[in-house]
Parts: sequence; C-alpha cells; structure tokens
Amino acid sequence: MCDYEDYSFVVEKAYDKIYKLAYKKAKEIYGESLPYLIAERLEKELLFIKKYNYAGYYLLTYKAVSYIRQSGEYVTNRDYSSVLVAFLLGINTANPLPPHYYCADCHYVYFDNSQIERPPKSLCKSE
Repeated sequence: MCDYEDYSFVVEKAYDKIYKLAYKKAKEIYGESLPYLIAERLEKELLFIKKYNYAGYYLLTYKAVSYIRQSGEYVTNRDYSSVLVAFLLGINTANPLPPHYYCADCHYVYFDNSQIERPPKSLCKSE
C-alpha cells in the first residue's frame, strides 16, 4: 500500500490557499450561491486533495502555470482534465462538469444531458 504522506509537498497553508482560490473562482463564474452539483463536486475534490496531502502540489502547479501564462505562453495540462479544482485554479482550460449553460449576467446554471447547442433565451433569469 502506498503511503501518500511520503510524496506530499510541504507548503505552508497550501490547502487553505487552494480552497480559497477555487471557491473564489467558482463563485465568480457561477454566482455566490453555487448550484448543488458544483458545490458537492468541489467539496469532494477538495477533501480528497486534503486527505492525500496534494494541496502543495496543486498550489505549486497553480503558481507555475500562472507564471508561464503571464509570460505569454499557452499551457494546458491533460493530467488534470477531469478535476474541477484544476479548472478553477486555471491549471487546465477544460471544464470537467457535465454539459451545461450558465448566464454570466444572472449566474443561472442549466445542466442538460441532451447537449443542446444553444439553450432558449428563457433560461436566463435576468430576462
């Protein structure tokens, strides 16, 4: 059995930092009151990161990717393609959530399994 503590990066308050960054970005995109599906997944991923001491790794990756992007380079990391926390931290550009529409004005989120190309305007709560 693997002892995850042996492979952790020790970065002071790393978990607190990625927790705040992830929730800040989630609320920026989806509004202050996060939809249940998003809040549940985000909390589940953050607990996994905390349990297995991956917070330092995520924080260092976030800082490296941020630095590289600031220098004008394009960065993507497919290792994180299904991780919501990585998307919210900007580590990757692929949103791993199921197909959905969200309104940037009112933050209404509509999840749809039929993969509609464009939802009707009536979905926006601000109209």
